[in-house]
Amino acid sequence: MTKINVSSLLIMCALFAGCGEAKRTVNCAQICEKYDECVRDVNVASCTTECEDQADANENYETAAKTCEDCLDNKTCMEATSCWAQCPVVPNT
Repeated sequence: MTKINVSSLLIMCALFAGCGEAKRTVNCAQICEKYDECVRDVNVASCTTECEDQADANENYETAAKTCEDCLDNKTCMEATSCWAQCPVVPNT
């Protein structure tokens, strides 16, 4: 009986993805790539990792990063200038 319950739990966990990493709602790579393109050269991989870690750890950061991402969508560098003030992602490198 215990084997069936454990198996059922593992299957449910896999189906609902509730046992893994939290679902990410922010495309940090997009933010960091745009920053690299428009503001200054940065290590996009490091920037992305830092952004993802912060978004996973802090709901306010995640919300601000999502707002930033939405603002940057389909904008040229010139058009994106107004977005950076609301972006929490400011790379150190």
